[in-house]
Amino acid sequence: MSSWNRSYLEAMSVPVWVSRQEAIANIVTEPAEAEVATKADGQLEQETTLGFVSVVGDMQAKICILVTADQDLQQAKSNFLLLAQAWKQWQDTDLPLTLLQLVEQDHSTENAEPINDLKEKQLLLASSQSLELPHLTVKPAPTLNWQSASDKKAWWQLIQQLV
Repeated sequence: MSSWNRSYLEAMSVPVWVSRQEAIANIVTEPAEAEVATKADGQLEQETTLGFVSVVGDMQAKICILVTADQDLQQAKSNFLLLAQAWKQWQDTDLPLTLLQLVEQDHSTENAEPINDLKEKQLLLASSQSLELPHLTVKPAPTLNWQSASDKKAWWQLIQQLV
């Protein structure tokens, strides 16, 4: 009997005979499905352990530049400050961006804030690698570890487009 027929008969309150083998098969598959759901919840927990630390800039800024923990933070901070200084000279205003570092949230990083606090912000990932954050849109950006003048030019053009 098909599952549709069985559902129809059960809806009409007609008793339906079910073989013991089918009942045992259903019992065996239910725990497996629960285990898959538990694993999915565990993956979600791992994704939410990612946080951020403010490096430099105004946290009220609507645009955030993200650097990963494996990048040279001092170099990124230095280059960000150079961009901020050039912007200040050109526009006579503070650079409307902030620099954040992505970190794993654990007991050792007490000042790390949850990544979900960035939902209302435009996020730029200044890294050569890609990164997907749950419920957040992250756009790729040039790295802040400048190797040539073209890297500086790329950032300057990007900032002008964003602001």
